[in-house]
Amino acid sequence: MSCDHDLDVEYLHPGDADILEFHEADGDVHVKLALPCPDCSEALELDAKVESVEEGDFELPLSDELYD
Repeated sequence: MSCDHDLDVEYLHPGDADILEFHEADGDVHVKLALPCPDCSEALELDAKVESVEEGDFELPLSDELYD
């Protein structure tokens, strides 16, 4: 089965993604994510540049599972 991995935000869920690392590239902060392709379930690695940083209206930690 061949998949071109066109990602559609409708089929992506935060619970399916894991953060692999934070790194700097060309003076920008990047986040490397791992998630399954919604079409073929192949493991994908995404690199996203941080475009903005704002205060959030939520309490940390987001999940206590990290500390269980």
